[in-house]
Amino acid sequence: MKLLRVMGLHTPRLCLWLLGWSHRLLRTGCLDRETGRAESAYMTGQVKRFQSAAVLRLSKSEKSAAPLFAEADKLLLRLPYLDAALRGSAPQPGPNAANAELRAANARQKERGKWAAERQSILNRLSDISAAVTAEGTEADRVIDATKDALLSGFAAYAHGLLRGPVTEAQLPEIHALSCMDRLKARWKRGARSRRCAGRRKQHDLQKERK
Repeated sequence: MKLLRVMGLHTPRLCLWLLGWSHRLLRTGCLDRETGRAESAYMTGQVKRFQSAAVLRLSKSEKSAAPLFAEADKLLLRLPYLDAALRGSAPQPGPNAANAELRAANARQKERGKWAAERQSILNRLSDISAAVTAEGTEADRVIDATKDALLSGFAAYAHGLLRGPVTEAQLPEIHALSCMDRLKARWKRGARSRRCAGRRKQHDLQKERK
């Protein structure tokens, strides 16, 4: 399984146990009486390395999703025009309509068909973009979570040597990591507000043009 690049993440568990045991002898690690968690400069440093690697992975995902967000913005700004055009009246010619009127009606019908097809194409593409962004965020979170689990597994071996006995998860350091999906959703929501404002302006401009 792919993991983030964190120094010492693949160190054998026996070596980590010995490292914890040596840190106990050197008094560079202990069990914090207030929190009930093992602590040492080594574990603090590893948590910081993990968090730095997680931030880099999040930035990579945001960079990958940026072109998709930009494309979605353009597509969503086009939708108000199409919706307004399709809502417009399209009177059918009467039985005594002249040839010119019939041709104009047919042209309008074809144009409406093009608008409807374009609108459906935009909706399909937006669905694809949503799936791609979700896949990117899910993969990033999977890698981050897997790295976190591997780091905690190493901490368990290290703390076993440090405390000279089996440890529980409650005795290991807390590791907080940002969710990539949450970051991408927040980015989408920020853009949604500006898209709504731009969409209202475009609808207003379209109404003015019709008048």
